[in-house]
Amino acid sequence: MAQGFPGCASFDCYGAGQHVTQQLFGGRSWQESPELAAKMFSAYARQRALHEMQAMTQLALSRSAGDAAQLLQEVLARLVHLCEIDTDIDAVALRRHVQQQIRSALNPPENP
Repeated sequence: MAQGFPGCASFDCYGAGQHVTQQLFGGRSWQESPELAAKMFSAYARQRALHEMQAMTQLALSRSAGDAAQLLQEVLARLVHLCEIDTDIDAVALRRHVQQQIRSALNPPENP
């Protein structure tokens, strides 16, 4: 018996879909409750961006140590927190900021 969804095999949402369905909407489905569709799709777009940033940060964290690891742990904690609260985010600006922090952590300035 085939399991899963074909879209999930070719597209990685980094767990955002499951988070929206299970955590934010208590297992309800937009397919069974079309009135939820707009809310779920909006939540998914936000969560997808946040989960992707978490994945980038976790990868960078796996390649870091010391102060860099501490900085990246803080970035990751902030992203996880944003996944749990319902507040507007500017995903483009946040992604830019997260990428900058990752670069800074992995490529610290040389000490003269």
